[in-house]
Amino acid sequence: MFHCETVAARQMHGNAVRPTSKGRTMNGTLTVVVLTLTLSGAALADTANTQAKAATTFGYLDIDKDARISPQEAKADWAVAQRFAQADADHDGYLDADEFRTLTR
Repeated sequence: MFHCETVAARQMHGNAVRPTSKGRTMNGTLTVVVLTLTLSGAALADTANTQAKAATTFGYLDIDKDARISPQEAKADWAVAQRFAQADADHDGYLDADEFRTLTR
């Protein structure tokens, strides 16, 4: 009886609800599905944006276009300059694309 009163009250206020055979509403299920799809899409977009920013930043920092970033070039980005020595895995004094990608993860 309570469920019927709730449905009737919602219908009067313009919030039509379609009960399922178990007495639950479809709105709750639909909300969960939409929210899940939205969050999944946002996560994929965020990953793509992060990868695009890293590639753009590497290209931007590599001023002489020798496919590596020197300590001098890294100074254009404070965060890269601060972690340069830590990111230089092979200790050659430069960051290559793989080292830079690891740094920006």
